[in-house]
Amino acid sequence: MIKTNIQTDLDTQDQSSDNAKLAEFAAVLREKYSLNNRVLFVQSLQFLFESLNIDVIKNRGYYAYPPAGLQQLTKAISGRGFEIRILDLNYLFLKRVIYDDSFKYQNWLDMINDCLNEYRPSIVGVTAISVYADVFKPTFPLTSILKQLRDRDDCIVIAGGPTATNETKNYLRGDFCHFIVEGEGENKINFLFDYL
Repeated sequence: MIKTNIQTDLDTQDQSSDNAKLAEFAAVLREKYSLNNRVLFVQSLQFLFESLNIDVIKNRGYYAYPPAGLQQLTKAISGRGFEIRILDLNYLFLKRVIYDDSFKYQNWLDMINDCLNEYRPSIVGVTAISVYADVFKPTFPLTSILKQLRDRDDCIVIAGGPTATNETKNYLRGDFCHFIVEGEGENKINFLFDYL
């Protein structure tokens, strides 16, 4: 199911009403944001800052799982004429810590800002591999990215993955994103893009 921040509990509505509300909300977003053919998918950090250990990172002791889910979403929408990029923030962060002694890890969100300023996507999808903690702490990676995107307010923001699925109502009520794609997203993202 796709949920939007216009209504956080679409499960109780009939399907035609859901689709009408989705169409209305998509029209509002198309009016507000200059849509181009650029989509950016972002893989969040795969660790918590509370347990960050720079020495372990430099010794290559942190996980750097590839963004396989985002690769599947890219494949699923590949026939739509989009220019699609995947930003693996986790890998980029680890690489910068290892190879760039001048990198200030506290400013990690600058990496996404740099990408957004250069690429200028009109739609950004963000996911995270589950990291168990209070997702509304200021240092929680997925929440930090979503907040940064909404503060910029220059693109449509979609969240997905296990953390977003578990926190759907809270993320939508907090206006951290426009949409949340719950569960497996290949068909759902195509359905959503039909409206956008």
